[in-house]
Amino acid sequence: MPINGSAIESLFDFMAMSKGFVVSAPRSDASQYDRIVDTSNGLYRVQIKGRRGRGERSIMIRVHRANNKFYTKDEIDVIALYIEDNNSWYFIPVTECKYVFRVNIQKDKIDQFKNNWSIFK
Repeated sequence: MPINGSAIESLFDFMAMSKGFVVSAPRSDASQYDRIVDTSNGLYRVQIKGRRGRGERSIMIRVHRANNKFYTKDEIDVIALYIEDNNSWYFIPVTECKYVFRVNIQKDKIDQFKNNWSIFK
């Protein structure tokens, strides 16, 4: 059974804090992001997504809100994508998503973002 959104967010919190980052969650559902990562270089607004890869060559992720409006760089900075099959995080700057309804990312292209926690440094 795949893990749900709350579990993925908790896993993100644990991983980020274990790396020394300060993590905050908004107290309102009105925010466009799931977490704030506070670093010496500033604050990063993070939208957390989870996905099972199912061994596919490419991975489809939605980069829009529930109302089908696209995330913008004015709302979030980073998409944190957790792929359950390989227990890996991918940190994709929202500017790399090109504001399309779905992003089809070939695994060789997404590898540059794999476990790249340094995006927050």
